[in-house]
Amino acid sequence: MEDAMTPSQLTAESLLRSYLSGRSMPKILRDAVVWAIEVRLTRGDAPTLDATLRIDIDNHAVGRPARPIVCALLASLLGRG
Repeated sequence: MEDAMTPSQLTAESLLRSYLSGRSMPKILRDAVVWAIEVRLTRGDAPTLDATLRIDIDNHAVGRPARPIVCALLASLLGRG
């Protein structure tokens, strides 16, 4: 049976899920990112999801979030939609 998550782990998991916005990651990578976010939270680092961590997440995330409506409209106007 798994141990219960601490409040900082729950917050880190929530931040990652929000950033992923429907995308997913392999469990081992997700666990590592949650750990990294938790460390930053407990140290009080700001921003918690800095550019380097966001790039790492984006490089390993599977699937893409829906395009914002403005990008979709521009793409359709340019014939790329």
